[in-house]
Amino acid sequence: MNTALQEFVKKDKGFEQYTERYEDVSSDLVVRRQFAAWSAEMDKLDIVRAIGVAEGKAEGKAEGKAEGEKQKAIDAARKLLTLGVDPDIVAKGVDLSLEEVLVLGK
Repeated sequence: MNTALQEFVKKDKGFEQYTERYEDVSSDLVVRRQFAAWSAEMDKLDIVRAIGVAEGKAEGKAEGKAEGEKQKAIDAARKLLTLGVDPDIVAKGVDLSLEEVLVLGK
């Protein structure tokens, strides 16, 4: 180990522990295998997390789209109601329930 690295190790306790453990791990075949298995599981976990994030984004987009469509229907219903269109016809035309349309008309 070069001088600069030795100085760094003296100042950084975490790195010092890492170097000590590395020496133990690298010389023990069983520990190396356990570490390899653990690393593989961590990689799988990272993949699962990445998939979860992607699915969450897709769900969020779908929810946002549905909310946008609902808001368009509400806006259209309000306009139709201000024009004097019967609430029952408005409800059928914009795919809202009659109750939702009646609330908008108040």
